[in-house]
Order: sequence, then structure tokens, then C-alpha cells
Amino acid sequence: RRSYSALTSKNWETAGIDIEKVFTDMEAECEITGLQLRLILVNGLRAREAVMFKPFAADRGDSLFISSGTKGGRARIIPVENALQRDILERCKVVAKGNSRGLVSPNPAKSLRDNLARFYYLCQKVGITNKALGVTAHGLRLTYASRKYDQYPRMNSPVKGDSEVGRE
Repeated sequence: RRSYSALTSKNWETAGIDIEKVFTDMEAECEITGLQLRLILVNGLRAREAVMFKPFAADRGDSLFISSGTKGGRARIIPVENALQRDILERCKVVAKGNSRGLVSPNPAKSLRDNLARFYYLCQKVGITNKALGVTAHGLRLTYASRKYDQYPRMNSPVKGDSEVGRE
């Protein structure tokens, strides 16, 4: 039977993961992949979007225009609401400035398939798997979404027990 909404939370905070420690472990393996993970957490990006992220093209000042690697090719705008988001974005620009394609990638000359394979290989190497930690890289996106819900009073995400949220 198919369920269209999550029944259990897959967010890293709910799972009790020390997010900063995992990021530090990843940065010891590959600083840029660690930066990609931080990008996923603070902006709610998908892994493919983080691997294809072009910070100079995306930065609109008070928001990010995400178009590369989006699901279904649908571009979206993510507001830049805090200093942490801005700091991660500026760090991404330093990395992207160092390559001709403007990507936040440890090897921008390689194909998307190769870069995604490397991303997931490194995630597995540091233990970001359901088997090792009980979470995946996508769980960072879910952590971002959960934090967004927490910004609104009297509203929890449906996975925390509230009923489904209406469109309005």
C-alpha cells in the first residue's frame, strides 16, 4: 500500500545525529563535499541540485534561483533569510571561482554522473547511510523543511503528528 505522506521522521535532528560532527568528518574526506552537505541543510537543496549548484548564477541577493538539477526541471526560488545561508553561499562562490564551469564541485570537469557517484560514495564512506546512521543525505533536506515548520507558531510538520496542512 502506498503512502503519500511520511509516517516517520527522517530528519537528522529527530534521529539524534550530531550534524556538525558528520560535516566535520566529511570535510576531512573532501572539503567541497562537506560544503555541498551544508548547502543541502541550509537551503533545502536536493543532492543533485547541490552537485550542480552554480552560486554566481543562483545568487539574487535576497534569494537563490535554483534551476540546475531540479526535479522535473522546475526552477524555484529559495529566500536567503539568515547569515548562515549567506556564509555558505559565499564559501561556495570561492570554490566556484576556481573552475571554468562555476560549479561547487571537487571535480567540475567530470560528468554529472561521476560527480553524483563521488558524492554518494563519500557519504557512504563517512557513514551517511540508513544502515550506519539511520539517515541519508536527503534527510538534511527534510531537516531544513522541519526547521521551516518550527518557525511558525502552533504548526508542526505532519510527520510530528499534526494533521495534513492545507494549501493556504
